[in-house]
Amino acid sequence: MTLHPLRVSASTFRASSTRRSADRRGPARGRVSVGLRVQAGSSETRRLQGVVLFGHKTCCTLDVENTSQIASKDRAAAFLPDSHDAVVRFNNAPTANYSADVGSKTTVRILNSQVVTKPEFDFLKDPMYRAVSLLIWDPANYSSTLEEWYQHPDFPLFPVYKRYLEGGSGSADAWLLRPAALWALWAALQDAAPYRLRRHPPSSGFIGSKINAIPSIWFALHHCGRVRVFEYVPSARATRRCHYYSPGGNAACTLGAWHPLAMEKAFAEKIRDNPDKEVFQLGYIDIPGFRTVVC
Repeated sequence: MTLHPLRVSASTFRASSTRRSADRRGPARGRVSVGLRVQAGSSETRRLQGVVLFGHKTCCTLDVENTSQIASKDRAAAFLPDSHDAVVRFNNAPTANYSADVGSKTTVRILNSQVVTKPEFDFLKDPMYRAVSLLIWDPANYSSTLEEWYQHPDFPLFPVYKRYLEGGSGSADAWLLRPAALWALWAALQDAAPYRLRRHPPSSGFIGSKINAIPSIWFALHHCGRVRVFEYVPSARATRRCHYYSPGGNAACTLGAWHPLAMEKAFAEKIRDNPDKEVFQLGYIDIPGFRTVVC
């Protein structure tokens, strides 16, 4: 199963009303098109499927709460995010003023559509979202086509996405996650679950953060030889804190409320291959990337 990112350039971004009129039923299952027309000398629809955004030996994804609790030499040696070839961060998690604990390197930032669209996150102006690759996701209904998602997103991300690309002078590296990929991950979780899951998509962290993780881990596994995830499976230092950069606490951040977080974490724990001491005392799991697995 591959996470399919989608992208169109700023100069060619607009809805194809002609295409919508010609295909009101939407694309057939398994054959989905973006519904955005390329206008720069071409009438084809851009389809970027299975694009390898990068290839790295090791990747780090950060789902940390209170990372200042680096209490031992072993943990301090393991917790060096910037030493990895790629570092995946989530949503608006900052590095400024926290770099001693969480590092400063960011290769990819995975954002949900709330961060992209809500004014308090200042997506279009905050330098946090510049000079890095972005993967943006927004949930769609289980059976929705891409065309239906484009017409009725959960949050109005498409106009903001267009403005972001326009403001990047052609250098912005921002991608949209195909919504069907979230449901493919949900199906994988359901297959592994001993109970019936609510039909809610996985969190950003499982795409790699609590409210935001399986899709992030899945993304890293496709593009990295080995993935290290910090404080995703609860360790001995787990707290009620949701984020290392804010004091608020809620057990739902770890155990889940809307996203199937408990099953996500159980699944991640099952596929890790490092010793229990590293998982439950030092606070990280290591997972082999898909390209290293022989089935």
